[in-house]
Amino acid sequence: MAASPISGIPSSLHPLLADLLDTDDALTLRLVKTDFIVATEHPIDGAYFTSRLSKAIDTHMNLGAELLRVAAIEGPHHRRSRSDGAAWLSVSDELPRVLRRLFVLEHGGEWVRWRPHLVVMRLLRGEPLVLGEASFDHVSRRAGRQSFLTAPEAMRQLSVIGREAVVDGQRLLEGNDRLADFTSSGFHPFQLRTIPYAPFLDAFDPHNPSARYPQFRVTFRSLSCMVGDCLLRADERLRSRCKTWRSLLSESSCYRRCVALLTESPAGPVEGCHVFDAKTETEPTWHSRYVLLADTEVAAVVVVYLELNDGRRVYGSVGIQVHTTEECPYTRTRGAVMGVCGGELGSKVWSEENEEPGAESDSDSDDESGGQTEHG
Repeated sequence: MAASPISGIPSSLHPLLADLLDTDDALTLRLVKTDFIVATEHPIDGAYFTSRLSKAIDTHMNLGAELLRVAAIEGPHHRRSRSDGAAWLSVSDELPRVLRRLFVLEHGGEWVRWRPHLVVMRLLRGEPLVLGEASFDHVSRRAGRQSFLTAPEAMRQLSVIGREAVVDGQRLLEGNDRLADFTSSGFHPFQLRTIPYAPFLDAFDPHNPSARYPQFRVTFRSLSCMVGDCLLRADERLRSRCKTWRSLLSESSCYRRCVALLTESPAGPVEGCHVFDAKTETEPTWHSRYVLLADTEVAAVVVVYLELNDGRRVYGSVGIQVHTTEECPYTRTRGAVMGVCGGELGSKVWSEENEEPGAESDSDSDDESGGQTEHG
């Protein structure tokens, strides 16, 4: 065995070395065949890093065990004896698995942006997402770890949760640049925009940059918006709509309320909702906004979202579609729609009273939704 680069360090300094040791360094020592643990003759063993991993999970991934879990380490329990007769985990089995998990969590950033996505997955899958070996395998080698570190924060996190997120038998992510198309059991390549994109200039976040489908020429405000849109198409019930409404009367209060819901800050036009935005790249452009009711009482039972369509530059109209996993008569969904839209607009949406020129309402008009972003 090659001599350890830290074998000459006084044993009294070994505990300090363990606290300063980066997980990338520890994994690299393993890869160059240097047994860090045996070389130091100090109990900096699996228990130390396992404890560090537990703290990292509590600190960085505290989204609740009902939504997301990190699988326990399983495998052979080979142990080596120290000179004092104690035992520790072998570097060759469990410890690298602990270190890979620890590396991802300590360098992954804040995961709270994925809470609404995990809520949807939990309701569609009927169980929490569990991150196992496949979620961390891509950081086994140093090149993979360097690629992980250079990616935007949201992409780092997607590269972990997307590998074992399976809905209706299909994995969410293929490689690092292909998202599932749940309507065809295929995948669509996507690209990140690393510089601000004009339609979303004010909302640009370098940690969660805009993302686009080049084949559809559609850009989302952020990568997490794109993944949200993807998941909202993962269930056949959500791909259908239970209510549709549109307005061509720009002076009506319902039209103005719909425009307000479309144009208010993406931080949330309504408290307790999450917003995913998409805009077409071709002229005339239109804007679709998906308002997910993920933090309301209804979200504990069903998935409900509103698809707001800004077709003012295309049809001169705005529109709303209601999507839900709830069965008819949609009691919970109706209450949620009223809470977001308000009484007047909510009533018109629920009764599908379209606003057409020359008439106060026209429920018999066709159901064009005012400019819908179609892809997938």
